[in-house]
Amino acid sequence: MGNNELKRKLSQDCRTSGDRGSEELTRGWARLSGNAASTSTNNISSPQPHLNQPVYDVESARGLSESLLQGEERAEESAEDSEDDASRSYAENQKERDSKLSFAVYCSLAANVLLLVSKIYAFFISRSQAVLASTADSGVDLASQAVLALAAWQMRKEDLRFPVGKTRLETLGVIACAVIMGLASFEVVESACMQMYAGVVKGAYPDLDFGVLMYAILGATTALKIPLYFYCIHLKDISASMGALAEDHRNDVLANATAMITAGIAAYDKSRLWMIDPIGALLISLYIMWSWTLITKEQLDKLVGHAAPEEFVREVAEMCEEHHGELEVDVIRAYHFGERYTVEVEIILPGGMTVRESHDIALDLQHKIEALEDVERAHVHVDYQSRDKPEHKVDRNLNEGWHLNQPHPDYLHIANCRDASPSKAECSPAPKQTGSSSSGQG
Repeated sequence: MGNNELKRKLSQDCRTSGDRGSEELTRGWARLSGNAASTSTNNISSPQPHLNQPVYDVESARGLSESLLQGEERAEESAEDSEDDASRSYAENQKERDSKLSFAVYCSLAANVLLLVSKIYAFFISRSQAVLASTADSGVDLASQAVLALAAWQMRKEDLRFPVGKTRLETLGVIACAVIMGLASFEVVESACMQMYAGVVKGAYPDLDFGVLMYAILGATTALKIPLYFYCIHLKDISASMGALAEDHRNDVLANATAMITAGIAAYDKSRLWMIDPIGALLISLYIMWSWTLITKEQLDKLVGHAAPEEFVREVAEMCEEHHGELEVDVIRAYHFGERYTVEVEIILPGGMTVRESHDIALDLQHKIEALEDVERAHVHVDYQSRDKPEHKVDRNLNEGWHLNQPHPDYLHIANCRDASPSKAECSPAPKQTGSSSSGQG
C-alpha cells in the first residue's frame, strides 16, 4: 500500500472514529510520515535498493496498526458513552414527566375525596337538587380516576395475547369515564324533574336550608379546583388522562358555582323561587352530559383511526426527505392508533440498490419517525417506483367501489377456492412473480 493510499485510509478513519480515536490515528500517521521520510532518504542513497523494498519499515507499520486499533476502540467507547448519555437524558425526562403526571393524579384524588365528603354533608343539610347534582359529579370523578388508573396499570403489563401492546386502553378508559358521567347526570336529571313535578302538581315544595356554611363549603372546594384545572390542562398534550382530569375539575368549578347561585336564590324565597334549584340541577347535569359527549366523540374518532393533522404529516414528510439523498417520498399516511399515531410511509429507492442497503435506510427511518412523541408505531414500505393505485385491499376497494374485503384481483382464485374446499393444497399456490421488489419495515 503506497503512502497516498494509506494516507487516504487514515483520513477516512479519522473522520469516522470518535474524537479520542482521531487523535490516536493522527499520531500514528505523524509517526509513519516521519519514518517514511527517513527510509525514503536511505533508499535514494542506497546503491541497489530491492524492487519490493517498502517505503516504511515493519516497526512503523506495526505501530500504525496498534494506533489504528486503539483509535477504533476509543471511538467505539466514545459512541457507547454518547448512547449512554442519551439514554440517561431520556430516562431523566421520562421520570420528570411521570412525576408531574403522578403529582396531578394524587392531588386530584385528594381534592375529589375532600370535595365529595364536603358535598355529601352540604346536601344532607340543604336538601338542594343543585348540590346533589354537584355531589354526583364529584362521586363520579373518583370512579373515573379509578378507571383511568386501572387502564394505566394494564397498559404497562406485557401480555402475549396483545402483540402490539394495550395502549388503547387509555382511550377506552376516557370513554368509560364519559359513560359513568352520563349515567350519573341522567339520574340527577330524573330526580330534578320529579321534584319539579311534585312542586307544580302536588304543591310539595322542597325544604331548602342554604346558609353561610354551605357557601363556605362549596366556595372553598371551588377555589381548590381552579389551580388543579390549569395544572392538568397544561399536561393535556402529554396524556389523555390529564385531559379527562382537567374536564372533571372544570365541571366541578362550573357545577359548584351554579349550585351556589341557584340554591341560594331558591332558598331566599322558597314559596315563589323554589323551582330555580331543580332548574339549576338540570343545567349542571345537561352541561356535564354535553361536554362528555364531545369527549366521547373525540376518543371514538381516535379508536376508529382519525387522520393526523396536516402539520404533523408535513413534519414527517420533511423528516423523510432529509433522511437520505436517494430517497423519494411516495405516500405518507398518519392516523390515530388510540391516543397516538400510526404512520405508514411508502418510499422509493433506486432499483439497483441492494436489499441490505434499502433495508437499513428504511429501518433507520422507521426508528427516526418512532422517536416522535406522538407516534405509536411506524411502518416504512420500500419500492423502486411509484404506484398508481393503493396497495392495501381496504384502501383499494374503497377507491374502486368494490366489496370492502375483496382480495387483489390476481388472487381472487385463492378466496374462491377456500370457500369451495378449504382443505385443498392448490388453494395456496406460490406467490405470483409481478416484478416488484419491495420490502416493508414494521
